[in-house]
Amino acid sequence: MIILMVAVGIFVLPGSSGKSILAQANAASIELTTIVRGLNVLDPQVVLDEFKAEKTNIIIRNQPAGQVEVVNVQELPRNLAVPQPDGSVKSLPDPRPESNYSRDMLLTLKGRGISPPPAWF
Repeated sequence: MIILMVAVGIFVLPGSSGKSILAQANAASIELTTIVRGLNVLDPQVVLDEFKAEKTNIIIRNQPAGQVEVVNVQELPRNLAVPQPDGSVKSLPDPRPESNYSRDMLLTLKGRGISPPPAWF
């Protein structure tokens, strides 16, 4: 147990530089596309315009985690699967009024980070 704690202290906790060894690794430019589902707001167009800003702050577990650049915002259509009398299914726009206040979108973010090697299971 003590050996494990020493190993964690060497590799994770900051030394005299103020950064851990893990944080000093070479960061590369990373682009990530995320899906945002069911974003419920009163005026969705204002939120979409805000997402098109140049940079945004990322907060993870109520702690600031840095800034990323918003590269692209693509709104996804809200469709429902509607069964037809002949047994087929059609994808049609959601007619419910509450769907006017909910949006799905793809956000493409770009920033600097460390890409881990692929995991082999």
